[in-house]
Amino acid sequence: DVTGKLYFYVRMDHLVVTEEKDVPIDLTVHGKVIPAGTIHFEGISQPWYSDLSKVGWQDSKDPKVGHYYIALNRSGRSMEGVRVVDLMLSPGVTYRPESFRVYKGNWDFRDGDWILDNSVNITNQVTISHTGTGFEAQLPNLSPTEGILIFYTVDISYLPTSGERFVNQASLTTTNGISRTDESGYTFYRGGGVPDFKGKFPEKPMSPLQQTVFCQPPLYRENA
Repeated sequence: DVTGKLYFYVRMDHLVVTEEKDVPIDLTVHGKVIPAGTIHFEGISQPWYSDLSKVGWQDSKDPKVGHYYIALNRSGRSMEGVRVVDLMLSPGVTYRPESFRVYKGNWDFRDGDWILDNSVNITNQVTISHTGTGFEAQLPNLSPTEGILIFYTVDISYLPTSGERFVNQASLTTTNGISRTDESGYTFYRGGGVPDFKGKFPEKPMSPLQQTVFCQPPLYRENA
């Protein structure tokens, strides 16, 4: 027999669970349902009307890949001479220049998420200057009803450990007096566990939970 302990991370799907409540967690092992306690969902967050917002999350398949986006003008202001500077503050992390996408549209907060409606890909209209650990983007003027979303991918030069934090910093300046800085990122999480063999031990040494697959969605973290 094999017993042991395992741990994993979950993210609530707020399109399914839409209000504050306790949600039971059940594990099914060989058809047997094992209660694993409950988690408390605090409900859908309220919109944060910001000039600049930065979000990062880990790739759902490759632990050495991360993703970020920068959102501009959820505050609904006029912005002229828009300039964004982004710096990667964690060592061993570099940008993928070919991954950059810039979209322009109209922000709307629906069902707990900011949605860029009527979005148009304007990547080819934007001047982006890259370095290994940073970039600068010159962006078009924005009316109070317009917003911009910048998306990009980063590569990590080593295998992260669970709980490791990756941080970067984005700054927004405009020629009509707006200046904001947001430091954000994500924490890398990975499920795992340790088996406890009772009776006959396997003939070959096994790593913790060998051949066990943990599936988890990407975890989104926003420092607002």
